[in-house]
Amino acid sequence: MPLLGPINERTSSRYTATLTDETGAAIDGTALDTATLTLSDVATGTVLNSRTAQNVKNANGVTISAGGALVWVLDPADTAIVGTALVEEHRALFTLTWGGAGVKACRHDVLIQVRNLAGVP
Repeated sequence: MPLLGPINERTSSRYTATLTDETGAAIDGTALDTATLTLSDVATGTVLNSRTAQNVKNANGVTISAGGALVWVLDPADTAIVGTALVEEHRALFTLTWGGAGVKACRHDVLIQVRNLAGVP
């Protein structure tokens, strides 16, 4: 699983990846039927920034190119802290389908380490 971070809480960040299919070929972002993102805190399951199966097919801060390049610009609400740990783990799960009626699918998940800055001036 790819790892992003650690990044400071309530800080914008950027995640990039190349999406591939079962053969290792790049997934053509222009041919996607659906692309969704679910973002949650690992320890509690709390959903962050209302991202529950949110449409991210070139929307909501995410772009996916014809060459399979995924770029997600996280906004401060994506890196909000929900607990008291010094470093909190969040999980982003991208779910993609293509080929009509979900004939093909890819699930790409990312672990995000977020540094809790509570008490830091």
